[in-house]
Amino acid sequence: MTADRAFEFIENVARDTDAASISRRLFVEASALGFTGMAMGWLPVPGSDDATHFQVEALPQEYFRRYSERRYDRYSAIVRHMGETNLPFRWDEVPVDQETDPLGYSILGEARDFGIRSGWSIPVYRQGALRGFATVTSASVVERSPDLFQFHLMTLCAHARVQDLRHALGAIDLHVRERDILGWLASGKSLDEIARVLGVSYRSAATDLAGAGMKLGTSNAVQTIIEAVRRGLI
Repeated sequence: MTADRAFEFIENVARDTDAASISRRLFVEASALGFTGMAMGWLPVPGSDDATHFQVEALPQEYFRRYSERRYDRYSAIVRHMGETNLPFRWDEVPVDQETDPLGYSILGEARDFGIRSGWSIPVYRQGALRGFATVTSASVVERSPDLFQFHLMTLCAHARVQDLRHALGAIDLHVRERDILGWLASGKSLDEIARVLGVSYRSAATDLAGAGMKLGTSNAVQTIIEAVRRGLI
């Protein structure tokens, strides 16, 4: 895989306007490296009850159904390890002890039951925080190589482009209390008043406000309200 191919990929993705098309394009590159399945994930804001958003290519349907419905990303040793590095890593580089982490061990066991013997994961960070990932899988081990460096760049580009499209299309999910808080703030109430109206602590209301700001990419309450109104979310 040459640098020219990576640059061509980045240029093509920049023109794509459909998340599924971007996902398929990245999977073509993954397949060329010997991978047979892929998932890109966008993690929810920490502390929220939102689910991870996925774009999946060629993973066993039943395995992915279990993974998403049971929210395995919350308990996965692989996802947990992503919080410790911003570099791609192979699954077998992460120690998972059956006694101290039985659920994490079981999740990897389920993957093997569906023929997923090996995988690489690429953490995606924004503003210093883990915001998503991409994972590519195979039935046999794919060794580290210079091509994986190029694929890493492609993945970061594809992941960011899909995120931009989701924002541009207003595909941001505020949960009910975040919407309520922003609505009350827009009407002129203080956060302390809103907390009393909703029957929650001030700290809890502030956490929800901060969560809405992270989703909308804003840095203060006024900007968050304006962006929520602009997107028609309140």
